[in-house]
Amino acid sequence: MELEISEKATYDLKRLKKFISIKNSIAANRIAKKLAKGIRSLLKNPEMGIKVKDATNPDITRDIFNLDYQIRYSYTKHFLVVLRVWLQKEDR
Repeated sequence: MELEISEKATYDLKRLKKFISIKNSIAANRIAKKLAKGIRSLLKNPEMGIKVKDATNPDITRDIFNLDYQIRYSYTKHFLVVLRVWLQKEDR
């Protein structure tokens, strides 16, 4: 299975890292590594997330929670695409 990160998710990850780096660059790097590890773990078990009921295709669109972050992704037999990443406290 191949991993893809959408443009929006890439923006989300950069935005979150920049925000955390303002107060603590070491923590920002640590959180980035943990999020990357969580995303890679999806490649082995893409069904581990919670189905997103209001998604266009809820059977393949899911959310996982890693630290205080929510990662939304979609998958098929051959691809896993990270759609968005945000802090759970953010208004989405």
